[in-house]
Amino acid sequence: MVDIFQEVDEELRQDRLKKFWEVYGRLILTAVVLVIGAAAGWKGWDHYSLTKRIDSSYQYQIAENLLREGKHDDALALFSSLSKEGFGPYQKLGEIRKAALLRNAGNIEAAVDIYASISQDVSQSRILRDAASLNLVTTKLGEPDKKLDQLIADIRPLTQPGRPLRFSALEILGLLEIKRGDKKSAESIFKKLADALDAPESSRARAVQLITVL
Repeated sequence: MVDIFQEVDEELRQDRLKKFWEVYGRLILTAVVLVIGAAAGWKGWDHYSLTKRIDSSYQYQIAENLLREGKHDDALALFSSLSKEGFGPYQKLGEIRKAALLRNAGNIEAAVDIYASISQDVSQSRILRDAASLNLVTTKLGEPDKKLDQLIADIRPLTQPGRPLRFSALEILGLLEIKRGDKKSAESIFKKLADALDAPESSRARAVQLITVL
């Protein structure tokens, strides 16, 4: 008798399973295929992005080597290409280096436009935006009609704790204060930089020298 009940129960379970599969089987298979497809897509994108990042890094290094060899035109061509086709942060790094070469060649307006665009692009990392902002200030410093008060106002936020390039920003801020004629403010800034134990040693050494001069 027990065997009969077991057989009946087994038949009922198989019947329920069959009906369940008829109703939900296709949905389950679709979901599984989607999950596998998504995983494969992610792996494919991961491989693609890694390859593109390596290629961009290699191109950036070649451009830097050309620059060190004094081949500025060739370096500019590579940085320009990288600024259009580079992957990840290397695209904006290429733009920043391109702007520096344009600035050195006397094309201040083009350099300012590039730096301003990157500094205001919230989709970029903080360090790239701050690097563009620092370069923007130093580029504008060479303009005939420079406005020191505005440049100081532009760079001051970059000196706040937590900003990635705050020590470089402090150094530039101190130099701007010297140009403005406010030696007291400049000395205070350089003292702050000299006392910052986490600042680069070269920045601290320059700060000490400037304090002595002031």
